[in-house]
Formats: sequence, structure tokens, C-alpha cells
Amino acid sequence: MPSSRREEVFTHAREPHHRIEVLRSSRQVRVAWGERILAESDRPVMLLESDLPPRFYLPKLDVRFSELEPSPTATTDPYKGRATEYWSVEGGPNDIAWCYPFPTVECAAIANHIAFFQEAVEVYVDEELLNAGNTPWS
Repeated sequence: MPSSRREEVFTHAREPHHRIEVLRSSRQVRVAWGERILAESDRPVMLLESDLPPRFYLPKLDVRFSELEPSPTATTDPYKGRATEYWSVEGGPNDIAWCYPFPTVECAAIANHIAFFQEAVEVYVDEELLNAGNTPWS
């Protein structure tokens, strides 16, 4: 007899061999789009995830929101949680930055930090341009 109780699925299932690690860092990170500086921080959180380039999450206080426009986009990730805050560059690419206000327990250190797609903007770490790598967003 089929059950009348069903759970809603919000995202894909976790892969058993997928790994994610979150590390606090003191590296200097600068995010730019052309001549415009979008963020600068010397207190990022580095997120390392299987098959993706490192992502640097910067404290909100280190982001220049005057250069960004809020976006209604929201996404869910089984490893990090729900990103309910997205931003675009005024006159530029859409949804280039995001935030997980309430991430999963494993990723608690990225709470209220902003990450940028290095596939869409320039991310410099210790004055070296970070390679975007080959990702689904390239």
C-alpha cells in the first residue's frame, strides 16, 4: 500500500565521495569588474569543494554594495544550504555574487559572507588573478 506521506525534495542528493572543506584565511582578496572594485578583504573564508575551484567568501563589511544590485535569485545546495541573497553588477553580468545566510553546520563559517563567481569577475588573491578553471559556470 503506497504511503500518503511524502517528503519534498529541494535539491539533488549528496554524493558519497563529494568533499567540502571551509578554512579561515588571512590572504588578501580583491574582487573587480573592469576598473570597479567590488570587494577587498584580508579575512576571507576559503571554501574547497570537489571538482570546483576554490571560492573565497568575504565578510559583508568588506563588500562594496554600492557597486552591486540585489537579485531575486535563490538556490539550494545539499552541501552548503540555501543561498537566498544574490547580487549583479550594475550594467554588467547577473548573479555574480551570493550569500548563504544560514548555511549547513559543516559550512557555518561562510554564514553572511559573500562569494563571487571568478568566472564572471576578476578575483585576485595576494595580487595574483585566480584562475576560474573549467566549471559549469565558465
